[in-house]
Amino acid sequence: MGLLQSIRIGYSTTGLLKTLFAFVLTSSTLLFSTPGAIAADKVNLHEISLEALSGETHKLDQFKGKVVVMNIWATWCAPCRVEMPELENLSTLTDQNKIKVIGITIDREAEKAKKFLADTAITFTNYIDNRQLVTRRILGIKGLPTTYIFNKEGKLIDQEMGPRKWDAPEIIQALENIYSGKAFDKLAFNPKK
Repeated sequence: MGLLQSIRIGYSTTGLLKTLFAFVLTSSTLLFSTPGAIAADKVNLHEISLEALSGETHKLDQFKGKVVVMNIWATWCAPCRVEMPELENLSTLTDQNKIKVIGITIDREAEKAKKFLADTAITFTNYIDNRQLVTRRILGIKGLPTTYIFNKEGKLIDQEMGPRKWDAPEIIQALENIYSGKAFDKLAFNPKK
């Protein structure tokens, strides 16, 4: 007797479907929830410290007064590799005194990340979180690439999962609006490609 047949003995089809649906919901919550992750309104960029690819630890309070676009990536992530040049363009097209693009790789080896950045001429600041102490435990990342937008006060105001065309005029304008204190436009982060 198969597993499904033995389950059917005690349940009607509707009961079985309800049970399976509840199991899937519970399992996905357990699989994708991140122990220790804190609520977005509790994340403050200025309280986070990260390891630079060179090995030193930096506190991100150095970005006070700037809108920060924080991209989480890895060298083995194809969509991450595709959007890195667009993030580089964003970094060069915006005023670095107002909008700062930073990256955090979750690669295990800093050398691999450094080589990728050099080979692709990526110059914006990058950090490494190879034990995912920040990316999983604090930010609660669930997939790659994921990009977080922090306002000038260091408050997390948006999380974008998946690649975006980061150098699109709509995104640049939305980031400038955030810097100026204007209303946040979530739709601007999903421009048509």
